[in-house]
Formats: sequence, structure tokens, C-alpha cells
Amino acid sequence: MFQFDSVLCQTHSSGQIQSHSQLVYSVIGNRIKCYDTTLKIASVLDFECANDIRSIHISPCGRFIFAVDTQSIGVLITVFGQVIQHAALNLKQIVSFCFGSTDFLAIGLPDQILMYKTNLSQISSQDAFVFHQVFQIQTQRPVALYFSPDDSLLCVQQENSSFRVFPVSHLTSPHVTKYKQMQLMKQMFKPDSFDLIVPDKIIKAFFLQNTGINPYTYTQQLCNHELEESDPIIQKINEQFENKQMSTYDILLVNCKGQVTQFSAGSLESSSCYSFMKTNEFSASISAEQQSDITVINADQKYNQIVFTTQCGHYIMHDVNGEFIHSVSVSAYPLTSIRILSPIQVACASTFEKSLAVFNHQSESFELQEQSFVSTCFSLSHDGLYAAVGSVQGTVFVFNTITNMLTHTYIPHTSQVKSVQFFTSSKAIASCAADSVVCYDMNKQLMFRHLTTERNLFVHVAVEQSGEILAAADADFQVHLFDIQSGKLIDSLRYHEGPVTQLQFNPDGSGQLFSSSWDQTVRVLEAFKPGKEIHVIQEESVVLGFVLSKQLIVYLNDGSVNFYENGADEKLVDYINVKRHMQSGRLKQVMDSDKFEAADSQNGLLIGGGKGRYVVVYNQNEFKLKIQLSINYDLDGIDTDQFNQRTSKKEFMKDLEQQTKNIDLKTRKVLDPILALENKKTEARTLQINIAKDGTKFFVLTTFGLLTFKLKSSSGMNINLLVTHATVNKLIKTDYQTAMLQACQLQSLDLFKIAAQRLTGNEIFECGSLLPTFIQYLSESFSNNAVTVFKSLMKKSAKELFTKHRTWEQEKLLTAVKQFQKILRNQSEIVELGTEIEKLFAGMELEAIGRTTEAVEDEIIEEKIAMRRR
Repeated sequence: MFQFDSVLCQTHSSGQIQSHSQLVYSVIGNRIKCYDTTLKIASVLDFECANDIRSIHISPCGRFIFAVDTQSIGVLITVFGQVIQHAALNLKQIVSFCFGSTDFLAIGLPDQILMYKTNLSQISSQDAFVFHQVFQIQTQRPVALYFSPDDSLLCVQQENSSFRVFPVSHLTSPHVTKYKQMQLMKQMFKPDSFDLIVPDKIIKAFFLQNTGINPYTYTQQLCNHELEESDPIIQKINEQFENKQMSTYDILLVNCKGQVTQFSAGSLESSSCYSFMKTNEFSASISAEQQSDITVINADQKYNQIVFTTQCGHYIMHDVNGEFIHSVSVSAYPLTSIRILSPIQVACASTFEKSLAVFNHQSESFELQEQSFVSTCFSLSHDGLYAAVGSVQGTVFVFNTITNMLTHTYIPHTSQVKSVQFFTSSKAIASCAADSVVCYDMNKQLMFRHLTTERNLFVHVAVEQSGEILAAADADFQVHLFDIQSGKLIDSLRYHEGPVTQLQFNPDGSGQLFSSSWDQTVRVLEAFKPGKEIHVIQEESVVLGFVLSKQLIVYLNDGSVNFYENGADEKLVDYINVKRHMQSGRLKQVMDSDKFEAADSQNGLLIGGGKGRYVVVYNQNEFKLKIQLSINYDLDGIDTDQFNQRTSKKEFMKDLEQQTKNIDLKTRKVLDPILALENKKTEARTLQINIAKDGTKFFVLTTFGLLTFKLKSSSGMNINLLVTHATVNKLIKTDYQTAMLQACQLQSLDLFKIAAQRLTGNEIFECGSLLPTFIQYLSESFSNNAVTVFKSLMKKSAKELFTKHRTWEQEKLLTAVKQFQKILRNQSEIVELGTEIEKLFAGMELEAIGRTTEAVEDEIIEEKIAMRRR
């Protein structure tokens, strides 16, 4: 059974990055990615949202994440990806969200705020999730919510940038354990909220610890009246905090110009109507070259640091008193998210560049740099440790498949990378584009060969097993052979009449160069033999590609997949049509996704994909299962060039977008793909598939990232069908024969009976599918009529074998008869059936007398292929 593992090529797509204990969480489409900045390992949570995720929030304990998607629907999950189900969590139109420091969380809806009490800090895997509402207020659209660290205040940033504070300690105090105490606290505390006024639009708010405030003075100001010593709440506080100072917090508000305003509590006269007043004010140290609006701010009261980011990609760090610490230029794009990880580490991200970086300002170096990009091709190293991915920007990115981290980045081309290929040693990479073919040494981190021709325009590259010969196909249908050691062009051949779709050397080291083309042929060039003889395999449709394994597998534009003996004769031995299994999704995808556009095979396992969100798995040329690459509804029914308009209403965001466009024109060699993706939706499409040599992993390059899947079992080729009761029940309506077989695998007699009711008596089952469970369920489904049904199925199957001369299936058919005989213990009719089958096969053998063995085998293969076509 296959299991999703990770996503490469995608780093950060939307929202704010979150951090906890050196772990950085970012959004990639409809998934959440986690970076361990200490171990330098990346992983993707085992959770997938139905739509793209808009924002995420992590709990103070670091165990839970609340995610809100583009449809404003929220979901609460653990950091391991397990979804916490609860009826009260089914909220829609979520605008904002925040966790309290203990077990409280607040959810902002368009016109109200809901506060809930949970048991998140104490919950374990065996405990039930407790979730009940304790507070509800009506307010204007709350774009951001903030709990004070002691949960005594809930602050609301409204859409008009006003900032309102709600005292909620009567709800969140750990000393309030009963409902009567809560009612008493409501009477004591001032119920009305109050506003904090700043001269400009607020971007962010923070709380900083202030240890110099007496708890009684602070409580009296919030209550707005004197407290008596006999008050039960005061008695409770006295018991817990006798002779100690209770920490309270100052509020820091930051506007878009970098001006910080500090409001302190407990410093007002009793006659004042507010509990906070302005006590300090300073501005960020923005230089002339950085002169632009602040985009995002973060502060950490543990380290007493506050950091600002600007539209030009700088971040500026101050301490909380306003003293400048340092400033760093991180990106040419505006930074849209930043987090303080430690006193010397800052993590920042940009949704414009879709990048994430961790900078150590003590060593003045980047500890981590990751970037999303639009990928065009990839290659898996022979040892399975590295994946090289080409991009439309001309850059090649190399990932470690164990840690899922980026290890090498180099720019070999000035235009889109068309093809990449690892050398057999797994230490060098060849890539091609419209300008040249480049060879890169990973150990020395240098490009040691630049191979060119008169016109270049390369589209495919292949490296011979010895690593001495390189072949490259160009847009003029020519194939060029290069000597890698000398860098000289050996030969240029033009033996195709259409664009070349794939190029690969035979992995057996024979020097055979296979190529496919739109001219409906696969051609084999004997590159090492004198005269360079060319063998031609003619097909009936455009050849989209091929796979070289134990067999030569060719997939065509009409949905056909042909299997040839990988030898001198290239003899056709099998055929399948993938249209039926590929078609899925909405109407447009059903029309388009009817063929393989990419495929790979290892040890009898064939995986292929095309347009749509699925790949199809075959084992020994028999359909096994479909794997859904993504459940993201935002990928459904999208045209390649379908554009959508931006929906941001904030003026400064529009300015950022315009500035980003200007940066793109100055810094990019080609049309910026990131900007293109910002303006249009992405269609679901499989670009390339590669199965690891050991069969434990396979990689699927899609338009939304390089996805990795792993097998739960260590045995790569022993595949279990990925089926459930729901999928079988759905399959009964369209393919009840396959549903019967899958019901046997699930050991579900009820599903088998439902599917078996659709039998018409004309079915022919493959003999390999007549397992003991199938026969047992068949006998239990039809009880008294089981013998009649079984005889009908066996006779139909036997006659089909007799017509098609499939003598090798006789033993399997007779074995099924013997198994049925044991189950029903009905000797006479079953023995008679066995005798009839033996006679049919005997007649088939007599008919074959007088013909050569080779002729019989040829006829059997032809009939087998013809049957599959039907």
C-alpha cells in the first residue's frame, strides 16, 4: 500500500510562517511543511486540506495547529497531522484566530468573536477532546486577535485598524473553577471594552512583560472600584501570591510606518476611564534605501527583541526600548512573514518569491534557504539519495531525498531547463536547455562541460552508462553525440521526422540509444557499432514516451501502452489501454485525461499519469489501483491559461504587488513564473514519474510540486490494493466484476453479495482472479444456485481460453474447480464440469498439432493483444 511522504520544490505559498522550539511551519498549497532548523530536516504533516490553506496558527504548547483555508473553513489538527473532530469546530467564514497561553482559543467571524475553553494542554491520545463556548461578543470584522500571555485580555484589531481591548480574566483565570465565581468576576470587572488610539493604521500588536506592577492596583483599575479584603477572589489571590509580584503586560502597537507605541497598565489614576495609557514611542531605523512601508513585524518578549520587514526585502531589528541592533537584506522581494527563533536566529519568508530563510545574525550567514519554483523536469540519482529538478528560470535544484532539504543550487542556463539526467555515479548531473548542454560536478560544485552545436535548442539529454558519451536531441529533430571527456561533438544524426519526445540509453550498457517522436516511431540507434544501425518500431499514434526496464514499454497519444521484448527483435508481447482508468474528475478532465503523459516501471510495477490528480498503478500489466495525488479542489477543472483577479483590498498590498512586478522586470532572466502563478490558478498535471531502484519509493513531478510516496511494506513489488468499503461500494455501479474481487480482499461478504447480484451469466473472469475467497463468497452468495452460477462462469472462461489458445491457464481453471468442489461437496456436477474443461483443452491441443511451436506462440500473443484491445 502506498503512503504519501513529502513534497519537494514547494516551500511557502501563503499566510504567516509559525515557529516553536526551532521548528518552523509554513503553508504549501493545501499542506503544511515543517522545517527542523537544528537537524536540517524537512517533513510534511500527514494532513491535507480540501482547499488551499490561507493561514495557520500554532498553540503555545506547540502540539496543535489551527488551519484556515481559502473558503474560510477552519480545522484543528495535531503537529503530527491528526485531525481533531468536534461538532463545534465546524465553523465557516473564519476571519481570524488565536490561541491563549493555556487552554483558551478565540475565533473571529465576520461580525462576532467566539471564545472557547478546551483541554488542549492536558489532552493525550486516549482523552476525549473538550471544547465548549464561554464567551461571545458582537464586533466589527476582526482581522486579528491577540491574547495577553496571562489570558487576562483579548485584544481585537478591527478592519478599520482600530484596536479594542476586552478584559476576559473573569473567564480565563485558573482560580475561577465554578460558575458562581465566574458570575462574581463578571460583576467585579468592568464589562465594557476600551480602545487604544494610534495615529496611523495598525499592522501588528504585541505584549511585553512588565514586572513592576502591583497585582492589587492592577486589579482595582480593571474593576474600576476598591476591592474588600473579604472578597473571595482576593482571598484566593492572597493564598497563591502572598508577598509576591504578579506579572502583567504592556501592549505594543506598530503601524505601517514602523512607529511603535507602548501602552502600560496599572499606571493610571483611579479616576481614569481606561486601564492603559501611552508610556513610550519610537520608530524603526529605516535607511534611505529602505524607505518604504513596513510589511510585517514580529516581537519576542522572551528575548526582548522586535523586528520589522520592509517592501524592499530588508529586516530591521531593535530591542523593545527602541535601540537599533542590526539590519539585513534577505530578498529582492517584500518579506511577508518573520519569526524570532532565538537571540541570534531569525526566520523570514516571502509569499511573492515563495521562499523561506533562516538567518544567523551572529555568524552573518544563512542556516537555511529554501525556495518554491516552477519545475519542468527532474531526475533521480541511481543510489536514490538525490533528486535534481530543473526550473523555468534556468536553475537546477538538487534535493536530498532523505532529509527533503535543498543541498545544491546552480544556474547553468539562461532559459527554461528542458531535461536533466544523473550520471551513473550519482555525483554528476547533465542538463540541457535552448542555449547549451551543461555537466555539473556535485562534489566540486562546478560546471565542468558546456556543450553546444550550431543552433543548440536542446530538448532532451541522455548519458551513457559508462559516463563517457552524452546524447542530446534538439528542436530540429536531430540527435547529437558528445564525448564528455574532450567536450567534442562526435556525430549529429537526423533520423526522426517530428519532435523527439524522449531520449535514453539502454541501461544494460550495450550503447543502444532509444528515442521516441511525434512521427509515430520509436527508434533504436546502435551508437557504438560501425555504421550506427537504426531499428524502427512503428506505432499507430504519436509516441509520448517510453520506459526501459525488463521490457520496452511505449505509451501513445491514443491511450495505448505497448509492451515489447527488450531485445534485438523488439517483439510486441502485450498491450493495455489506460483510457478507462485514467479518466476522472470534472467533465473537462474526463475529456483530456485519457492517456499517459509520463510513466515509469520497475520489476513489473508500472505507474503512469497525465492530466488530473491521479496516477494509475499496474502490476504485471494488470490494473491494481489509482492513487490520488491531491484532494485539493482548487486544482479541479482549471484551464492552463485561466486567469483570476487579485482580491486584496489593502492599498499597501497593491503597492507591494506593483513593486514586485518592477523587481521582476529588473532581476529575472525570463518572465517570472512566480508572478505568473500569483495571477492564475494551477492545473493538476503529472509531468514526470520515477520509481526508486529498490522499489520502496516513487516520485511524481506535478505542476504543484515534486511528490514522494513510499510503500508501507518493505517489499516493493508485493502491492496490496488501496481499497476501502466506500470505494468498493462506489465501484459496484461501474465495474461490478472488479468490485467483487476487491470485496474479497476486504473480506466483506455483504459487498460481494451486492456486486454479485449484477451478474448476467456472460461474465469471463481471469483465472488468476479466482482465489479461494472468491469461490467461497460465491457459494455463500447464491446458496442453492451456486453450482449453476459457478458452472456458467467456468464454461464461459474455458471457452474463451479454448478460442484464444491460452493453454497455460488450464491448471489455474482446474484448481478453481477443485476448490469449489471442496466447498460444496457436490461431487457429481463438479466432476462433470472438470471433465468438460479437460476435454475442451484436449481439443485445443489436438488443433495445435501440425503447427510449429513458434507459430502457435505467435498466434497466442496476437489473440491476447487483440482481446485486450476489445
